[in-house]
Amino acid sequence: MNQLLQLARNLLLRNFHLKLISLLVALLLWVTVNGEQVEVGFRVPLEFRNRPTGIEILGDTINALEVRVSASAGMIRRLDTSDMTAFIDLSDWTLGEKTYSISQANLRVPLGVNITQISPNKLQLRFEETQRKSVEIRPRLIGKLAKGYEKRVLCTPAATEIEGPAAHLRGIQFVTTDSIDISGRTDGLTRRVSLYVDDPLVRLSTEEAVVEIDVFSSSESKPESINTSR
Repeated sequence: MNQLLQLARNLLLRNFHLKLISLLVALLLWVTVNGEQVEVGFRVPLEFRNRPTGIEILGDTINALEVRVSASAGMIRRLDTSDMTAFIDLSDWTLGEKTYSISQANLRVPLGVNITQISPNKLQLRFEETQRKSVEIRPRLIGKLAKGYEKRVLCTPAATEIEGPAAHLRGIQFVTTDSIDISGRTDGLTRRVSLYVDDPLVRLSTEEAVVEIDVFSSSESKPESINTSR
């Protein structure tokens, strides 16, 4: 046993100074590589917390912030957007315009990461009450029937409710369906189609409608047309 201990001691102490220098050099390299501060930018998703119900949020409604951070090179290599969150608390909202400042208090980043820049650092939002109204659904037909044929169009439901900011609802009198091709047809058809409104801030209470198209010869008595494409 004593011989083994002596052997281990000799191996440890042999060229001890060279071994110590090698250890110090390795430690210095590790500190240099991992301790050096590096600055990079991330696009961090922005969350609006405590959103009011029945209220439209307009204005600078961006969905992400440009954030620059600094940290050690080793930490930067491991850092990902999912490690950071950005948010604005809307619990103090009021009708009309309100400007929110964005600072480090609005971001959560891992320990050891420093925030150096946030863009934008202010958002101006406008709060309006949600408005609703009922509008007609107009089937959108493309093409022409075969010569000598006419059509009767029935849409179920015939109307739908839309909601959104008052200024956006004001000019909307109807919504349309996805297109239905009737080119050259001599017989009727029924389609379930999606509804469409050309305004991203306006929402539909009904997403689909059923369109029935009766096709008949012009020589037959013409039925009353209901909700025909215009």
